[in-house]
Amino acid sequence: MFEYFYRLYDRYRLPIITMAILTDDSPTWRPDRYQINACDLSILDFQFFPKKLLDYQGQEPELLEMDNPFGTVVVAHLSALATRPDPEARYQHKFSLTRRL
Repeated sequence: MFEYFYRLYDRYRLPIITMAILTDDSPTWRPDRYQINACDLSILDFQFFPKKLLDYQGQEPELLEMDNPFGTVVVAHLSALATRPDPEARYQHKFSLTRRL
């Protein structure tokens, strides 16, 4: 992320806001920075906005009503996490979301 940030900044010399979309299944893991330290000095402290897809659990009906297709993508991800141990339920969710498309 830092490399992309720097390359964009170097090319356009405009302010850049960086966001990380976290798709893991750990509700407590929420990184918000990248740091490099050397010789007891902070060489780099790159901060970014984290957004966790798990935070959208329970909002699936609202996400499916959105005009933005990203809502369907988030629902697909949440369904995949929820149905990981149940292949038949996973199939049903995939089939239902595919029909919606």
